[in-house]
Amino acid sequence: MSECTHGENDLPDDWPPKQRKLFNRVYRHMLLNQRGFLHPQAPMVDDELWSTTAWNAAWFAAHASVSDEPLEIFNENFELDLEATEAPPAQEH
Repeated sequence: MSECTHGENDLPDDWPPKQRKLFNRVYRHMLLNQRGFLHPQAPMVDDELWSTTAWNAAWFAAHASVSDEPLEIFNENFELDLEATEAPPAQEH
């Protein structure tokens, strides 16, 4: 099982409490339940790599909860690492 290697200070200061709560819930759930996010025949992912995958997915969930804009992910040097080319709008159910 992966353990959280990030701290609360790693999240943006301008996120409202509801957005932080969503991030934390998704991140912790993914850390504790890796098998639920993998194909049944896929091998488990190394804990450190899975922590990053869970972090990025939780960040996207928190971002998508307040924005329809594509997600941009920057590295520790503030260089653009990932830019989604498309952000499909949320569909109401």
